[in-house]
Amino acid sequence: MRRASLLASDPPRRASRPLLQTRVSPAALCHLPAGSPRAVLAALLALLSSLPPAEGLHARTHAIELRDRGFTVIRDAPVGKQLASRVAGDCSDALESYLERVAAAGCDPIERLYSFSEICHRQRLRWDIKLPDSARWRTLCSDAMAAASHVIEELHSLPVHEDDRGLRVPNGLLPARPRALMAGAVISRAGATMQRFHADAPAEGLHARLSSKFPRHRLFTIFIPLVDIAEDADGTQFWPGSHLHRSGLPRYEEAIERSGALENDELALSEMEAPACPAGGLIVYDYRTFHRGLHSIGRERPVAYVLCSTGGASVWSGYKFPKLEIEHAHTLDVDLNFPRWEELQRMGFRL
Repeated sequence: MRRASLLASDPPRRASRPLLQTRVSPAALCHLPAGSPRAVLAALLALLSSLPPAEGLHARTHAIELRDRGFTVIRDAPVGKQLASRVAGDCSDALESYLERVAAAGCDPIERLYSFSEICHRQRLRWDIKLPDSARWRTLCSDAMAAASHVIEELHSLPVHEDDRGLRVPNGLLPARPRALMAGAVISRAGATMQRFHADAPAEGLHARLSSKFPRHRLFTIFIPLVDIAEDADGTQFWPGSHLHRSGLPRYEEAIERSGALENDELALSEMEAPACPAGGLIVYDYRTFHRGLHSIGRERPVAYVLCSTGGASVWSGYKFPKLEIEHAHTLDVDLNFPRWEELQRMGFRL
């Protein structure tokens, strides 16, 4: 029986591209033997059958980037602008509904920090939300998982990076096929400031320690921008290679020793990249990669995401969204549990 929920299902495997759609380089054609048209055609078909499909070459390129740099951008993902635009509208509607419910519960939805099971406001004017279930939402997440799964499985077929080697474990012991753990959307509005640099899985955490031992024990986030993102605009900025176990942490420690924070270190900042990505494209990144959301350019910018894992990796189910529902906020002391941003800044918190 087909399971309705994306997060309870496995990503579908996509069929290989038909043989005659495989791309052949001009250099390869130069090696075809001379002779009758039938002989040339036979040789051409033999050559085509010996080559990997273009889709496989495409996945390998992204897999190498993901392994070496900690992120990759899939601009021609199958999600598409039309579906992305419709889900962007769904995100805006859901956010407005949540903000009205938060206000009705006695909590200022803009000026306070709060986390509920439906919506979290961890930085002013930047929200993390769960979207109501819909056919559009399921299709978007499923299409994104299908495209990213090719890349992630290809990554696990590559030799492990020299700076990321761990214990040798038989391939069949830890699965390479990703499974979805959760999905949501991050929405920033005009006035949102830059995030501080962070890794979703810090170097001292359990996931990073296990990943350093077991190369297939991995968490990946799949970003699906729902509006076009220009390079170095209001997208996400990544620090290439910061996920690597042997070299990433020393680079971070050196930057902190030099400047006190990544945000203040000119050398580290010169290495950062904030890639462009069209609406409906994908940005896949290793959970250990340092990154930050950039400041608003005066618009609402929704980005859907799917968190997925391989090799048995997992996250605590409530680490992003607690069990507390919006309607129960009135049972708590608002000032104690949902502080104002200005109060947190006065107390020295970095927001």
